[in-house]
Amino acid sequence: MFSIEVDWRDGTRTTLDNATAGRLYEIRQAATRPIPAKPSAPTTLFTDASVQLGHRHTATYRDDFELQSALPRSLNHDGPALATADVDGDGDTDLLVTDTNDPQLTILLNDGTGNFKRSANSLPTGGIGLVPFTDGPSQMLLHLSVPPVVYKIESGQLRLAKRLAFDSTPGSAAAFDAEGDGDTDLFIGGGTALGQFPVAAESVLFINNGSDFTPKPFSGLGLVRSVEAGDMDGDGDTDLVLAREWNSIALLQNNAGKFTEAGQALGLGAFKGLWHDAKLTDVNGDGTLDIVASNIGLNTPYTFYGSPVRLLYGDADADGINELAEIFVDRAQNSWRPVRNLEVFASTFPQVRGTYTRNRAFATATVPRILGPTISDMKSVEMNSLATGIFLNVNGKFTFKPLPDPAQLSPAFAICVADFDGDGAVDLFLSQNDFGVPPRYSRYDSGRGLLLTGDGKGGFQPKKGQQSGITIYGEQRGAVVADFNGDKKPDLAVTQRDAETKLYLKR
Repeated sequence: MFSIEVDWRDGTRTTLDNATAGRLYEIRQAATRPIPAKPSAPTTLFTDASVQLGHRHTATYRDDFELQSALPRSLNHDGPALATADVDGDGDTDLLVTDTNDPQLTILLNDGTGNFKRSANSLPTGGIGLVPFTDGPSQMLLHLSVPPVVYKIESGQLRLAKRLAFDSTPGSAAAFDAEGDGDTDLFIGGGTALGQFPVAAESVLFINNGSDFTPKPFSGLGLVRSVEAGDMDGDGDTDLVLAREWNSIALLQNNAGKFTEAGQALGLGAFKGLWHDAKLTDVNGDGTLDIVASNIGLNTPYTFYGSPVRLLYGDADADGINELAEIFVDRAQNSWRPVRNLEVFASTFPQVRGTYTRNRAFATATVPRILGPTISDMKSVEMNSLATGIFLNVNGKFTFKPLPDPAQLSPAFAICVADFDGDGAVDLFLSQNDFGVPPRYSRYDSGRGLLLTGDGKGGFQPKKGQQSGITIYGEQRGAVVADFNGDKKPDLAVTQRDAETKLYLKR
């Protein structure tokens, strides 16, 4: 039994209940009733005002897999980065956008009502990130170009103040007072370059001595994707939290200007992931800073391999380029096996083709057998945690709590922290998606930009796009929160790779 409904052109409806299959029904319009009005759409938290921003990122194509065929991801999909500052000194918040892929530092000037215009003082130089900071009365900007450059923001222009002695590829940075002497120091986390992945540049702390910056190297920190400064242990010094790729979240505890890695001992070291960003905030109202960290999520091929997944790397043929091999543990056979197929392995290690000509034999072989003596010269990094979540700071140690399932459907990148719904509790926004996947992989595109509202106790509720008003289908990267239209409400700006930069104004 089923029902038949006919909607007539005049807006009425006829319903026939208890219909059965195999019969012919003649339905007359006379037996009609008005169609119930659809409920009005609920008001969303944000309205899309991207047309007022008028900015679009343009990507330059580069196939990273030609040089390192076994790369886990394209390095050409990291930007664009986004930051806020009052560049023209008119009292409202302007935007700055940069990327190495679209090499320019774009200044978008705000008229105070959320309408933006590109400044003629934008610069034709790209970078991986932007860090605005103050140094005494001056408003400054650290641009993570190669080498990194410090600009003084003055009269709507970026005036060169200092080129930093960092000749390798930067990954991320933070500005903070490391020594408690009242001036602003700079920490630059090491990034990586195509051909060298996953080997990272040495991280450096630049101590501000008034007239110059004195570099203080930090070795062995790995690939640093994000740096955040805050007093994690409540001792009055500013500590550093580092989101690292193929590694754990690091906590560099500051003791009178001397830094010690404490994350391993405090519970962070057990969670090695592909961490992209980390933000510090008190999510549960206990007075201590927790760590919100974005990861690759639980909707990629890595989910099927279990943990750990290891990345072998080394310059096996002495050509200056690192060869790579992702491997996983076959629990049934208690052996390491390749993640990638024979085609990728053979293009990385040509000697493999001489031994393995058929996929079946390759699929049943162990990694030591496939690589032979080459494996002894290779180093490794690994990951065992894929989820995006929160490290709760409980009595000085950290407990991990994954965010709800929608936060795991796609890789998460930039994190924004604010009270978006006005209830006094911390809420979160995550930029999502990554299309820079290896050949023959499906792109990671299940996210639309996710808003999660907090309950003030450490719990978060994801909001659908129909509720939040946020629907972004591209590769979201940089994201910032500010009051762009002067109504004292938190608005949101989000960049996309090779697509429109989005502006959402809080209703």
